[in-house]
Amino acid sequence: MSQFYLVCKKRTNGSKCSTTLSADTKENLLTAALQHASSVHGLQETRGLKDEYRSGMKKGGPPA
Repeated sequence: MSQFYLVCKKRTNGSKCSTTLSADTKENLLTAALQHASSVHGLQETRGLKDEYRSGMKKGGPPA
């Protein structure tokens, strides 16, 4: 089974957030990332934000 992760602070807007999200599928990770963006950062779900998160996803486990 594959795992994917996304580091919030690596987003292009320079967020200093220390959250790293991980999931077994890219779709689950995208859902979690969009929920995080909305609830923590007050961002709206847009095509651009989805594209940014998809391009930032890495395969494997998050770094320690």
